[in-house]
Amino acid sequence: MRNWWLGLRRLMNDARRRRQLARQRRPRRGSLPSTTAVRQLRVAELEAEVYRLRVGESAGVGASVYAGNEELLRFDCFGPSGHFHINIRQSQSVASGKVQRIAFLSDTVSEQAAEAVRGVRRNLRNAIESNWHPDVRALAVSEEAIEQLTCLVAIELNALISPGDSSDREGARSD
Repeated sequence: MRNWWLGLRRLMNDARRRRQLARQRRPRRGSLPSTTAVRQLRVAELEAEVYRLRVGESAGVGASVYAGNEELLRFDCFGPSGHFHINIRQSQSVASGKVQRIAFLSDTVSEQAAEAVRGVRRNLRNAIESNWHPDVRALAVSEEAIEQLTCLVAIELNALISPGDSSDREGARSD
């Protein structure tokens, strides 16, 4: 009986922490000091930010897609350590605070930017439907709006890529 009660208390505490996380107003990626040349895009109920990004010695481009205050997708294209996230707040571990990262298949910034564009097209509908926030799940976003946003993100990402980006400078891995 005691173990059951402790398990229930742990679940309630986790739910309380998740609600607190959901209420926090977090800064957009474009407002962080590591980002420059921020371009903000809006289509229907969706917003996107496309930006240049520097993390340590790595430089590249990034894109984030939002519905309200919820960051649905984030793409960090900066070479061999480039990765992306889907539904960041709910993939964040309550205990450790770490966010799940999904590695890109390619090593160069330009190839990762192309993967990011395909990722927006493929994953945005799923990110909306699987989000933990009921207001996000209730959004009626058309396929046309998703395609428009994808095209705008593609244009802006390609405009921000420069020859000096980390892995493009060092060269791609040879398979």
